[in-house]
Amino acid sequence: MDDDDDIEKVDSNSQVEDTPHNLRQNHHWFRLQFSVGSMLVLTAVAAIVMPILIQWVYAPRISVDSSNIVSIGHNPYTHTLTVEFLGGDIYEYSGVPREIYKDFLEADSHGRFFHRQIKAADYEFTKIQ
Repeated sequence: MDDDDDIEKVDSNSQVEDTPHNLRQNHHWFRLQFSVGSMLVLTAVAAIVMPILIQWVYAPRISVDSSNIVSIGHNPYTHTLTVEFLGGDIYEYSGVPREIYKDFLEADSHGRFFHRQIKAADYEFTKIQ
């Protein structure tokens, strides 16, 4: 008896049969590679994009010494001024340049500056709280 008789000869051009078991193994391998690769890409993108998005959406407010205004903040990406008043109301004013915000922070009277430079300029505003 020849040892070669026990070995099945496979043509090098033939394809491996796609049995459900083989497909399932290949599918899991692809899913694993895709998952790990996706996580690495998403992590890298998040590390770059998240700080920008946080600054774009969130404008931290700075407490001020005023009889009517508690804090003010400015988002330089959206040019949105946020003003928190003593009663708890918070308003956002659109289109306010950063220079106005800086002057507002440095004003001797924040209330007077607000009435003369913000309210009188008729910026669009939204009550957010």
